[in-house]
Amino acid sequence: MQVECGPPACGRARVAERAVTGCNNRDRGFIDMSRLARVIVAVGVAAMMLGGAAFAQGEMPHFDESFYRSAGGGADDTIPPGTRITLQNWRTYRKFMPLGMQQLLEGKSPFKVPADFEIVVGPTTSYPLPKKYREDTEKYSRQVQLVKLPSGGYTLKGYQAGLPFPDPGGELAGTELLYDNYYNYQPYTSAINVTALYYDRFLSQTQNSTTCVHFKTTHISDPGKPMVIPGFEDIYLTENCEVMSPEQSKYTTALQVFYDDPARVAENYVFVPSLRRSLRLSAAARCAPFAGGDFTNDDFRNGMNLQPPLFRSQFFGTRKFLAAVFTDDKYLDPKNVWLPTMTPKPAAAKWQVREMYVFENRRVPSLNQGYCYGDRVIYLDKEQMGPVWLDLYDRDLKFWKFYENFYKVTRIPETGEWAFGSGTTAGIYNMVDFQDEHESVTWIRSWFAGDVPAEYRDYSRWATPAGLSQIMR
Repeated sequence: MQVECGPPACGRARVAERAVTGCNNRDRGFIDMSRLARVIVAVGVAAMMLGGAAFAQGEMPHFDESFYRSAGGGADDTIPPGTRITLQNWRTYRKFMPLGMQQLLEGKSPFKVPADFEIVVGPTTSYPLPKKYREDTEKYSRQVQLVKLPSGGYTLKGYQAGLPFPDPGGELAGTELLYDNYYNYQPYTSAINVTALYYDRFLSQTQNSTTCVHFKTTHISDPGKPMVIPGFEDIYLTENCEVMSPEQSKYTTALQVFYDDPARVAENYVFVPSLRRSLRLSAAARCAPFAGGDFTNDDFRNGMNLQPPLFRSQFFGTRKFLAAVFTDDKYLDPKNVWLPTMTPKPAAAKWQVREMYVFENRRVPSLNQGYCYGDRVIYLDKEQMGPVWLDLYDRDLKFWKFYENFYKVTRIPETGEWAFGSGTTAGIYNMVDFQDEHESVTWIRSWFAGDVPAEYRDYSRWATPAGLSQIMR
């Protein structure tokens, strides 16, 4: 049974929404979260003893367009491989860092960078998009057009598969980039196990684990698969996240259904174990926090779970910034991140300078009422079209949150190719809330296409509202 639910009235739905987030099981080889929590608390206690007033929050900056138009390195700028960036010299390289990283290194949050913090810059590695996806881009992108809607947003006409806008430019370059990310490569099916840890300014922590299963049924660019799965022509993407632990939240599940028409509002459902039924949520639930953490619905899929027609985008430029990429599972070891900021250490991450598109996204004015964010500035990897960094602003355009995506390249079993930035990629994803002094971090393992475990391949179970009734059976 599904129950329509408006934003103010459904307390039970809101409680359920807050219980949902990322996941993982220890038998999948995930990290020992209780051990990590003890280490983080120890680090926090040491910081408070040494720092005294270390938790005094500095004034957060307001949005400054000139910063984003000038930030980053130019075409001829780089950081030589072998360079070591520390707390003593980081300002020398600050132009290669997003605003949020600069705020962290300035000590503007309770989550202090330790004294031995270090980034070792290596050579830039090329990670091309999958061959079939690039072929579809070449074949179909010329027929794609933006069409303005009465709301002030833009929808697409003529899109089939691949990147809709391989060469974004002109006055609508920001909107083109938003669509490029929305239709970025994602396999026809994928699954992720997420271990999530949330903590406040005193480093009190809560944790959970979740399994998320994704199905893509249209605009597919995988060899041997049809572009559209017959019978599912009106659905683009589904995302189902089921909490596995702790016990009091187990089985709580959130399902999102995105339609092929990007202007059609996505449907959101939640299964509430105590009620043993599902609820259909209001569109306003996109701003509801999950599991007491800092992520909202729109922050999923690497911070870009956005429907492009609902937003107005502006392009600021193509610049060079630092990024960290994982090529093995060392990132799962807590010893390989700087606590408590969760920044990867050189032993786990290949830090490099990469070209990125910088652009902002604000709700179109006619659809802005009640929306939580005033602006979302994205640093989009030019090669993989995945967001690397995001600066998030509140409704008054005051800096609020910083979203860090540290990707692990993930294997596509059918072709042997590697990809990241799809929204279902392995890695560490971290959000720092500077205003409320919270931090949410997730460790993710991922399976693409044929590597997805058999129990997650049932579409009716994991991708439909009816499938929610099968939980707890």
